[in-house]
Amino acid sequence: MWHALVRSVVAAALLAASLPAQALFHLWSIEEIFSNADGSVQYVKLAALAGSQQFIAGHTITSASPGMATRQYTFPANLPGDTTGRKFLVGTAGFAALGVVTPDYVVPDGFLFTAGGTVNFASVDIWNHGALPTDGTLALRRDGSTATNAPVNFAGATGQVAPPSHALTVSLAGAGSGTATSDPAGIGCPGTCAAAFAQGTVVTLSATPAAGSVFAGWSGEGCAGTGSCVVTMTAARSVTATFDAAVAPASLSATPPSLDFGGQSMNTTSPAL
Repeated sequence: MWHALVRSVVAAALLAASLPAQALFHLWSIEEIFSNADGSVQYVKLAALAGSQQFIAGHTITSASPGMATRQYTFPANLPGDTTGRKFLVGTAGFAALGVVTPDYVVPDGFLFTAGGTVNFASVDIWNHGALPTDGTLALRRDGSTATNAPVNFAGATGQVAPPSHALTVSLAGAGSGTATSDPAGIGCPGTCAAAFAQGTVVTLSATPAAGSVFAGWSGEGCAGTGSCVVTMTAARSVTATFDAAVAPASLSATPPSLDFGGQSMNTTSPAL
């Protein structure tokens, strides 16, 4: 009886030791999530809290929001090695296409709900998050703060999603002529009348009339008057600089008509335009 009990205990222990795949995966924490404005570039970064947590095959990560269909991804394979000090990265196809950092697993674009939702990693770690910053630069951290995005994959590769850029277009109008330039450099119109500037860049436009012309002013994007035009590049912008032909100043000339006073003539001066 005693020997049979010992054999049963040993067999159970050996069986448990041979089946780690569904047991050792639970010490993970969702660390950071990121999305651009249209949801095409997104990622979820998770951090291991211990070693031997690589057995995630068959488990799921979901993204949910009230009134919306839950988005789910099932991990097709385990991570490739021990997890001590490691992170792993779940990214959208749009994120993968950037080539910044290769995600360990690829989910469809729009996986995360940018207005707020719940990310659930295998019922092991659940994060009810608020709205994501969607400026293309900042990520949402687990403590609710925001910071510059910092994706890291299981191999330890790091990178950063570059800020998006927006086009600034300047048009020249009017009967006169002149040039429009930008600071930072990029616009030199005529010639280069459109340029891309990084998200959030403050661009100052200046106008210089040509000889025989005057600068009549700016229009578009809130710019007016004849001073500088300042635009912040949070989206595509379009501004018009109008130059008028200079008006020649009026001139005075004198003609001396002759007056006849009883046979005597007298010259006089008559102003004429």
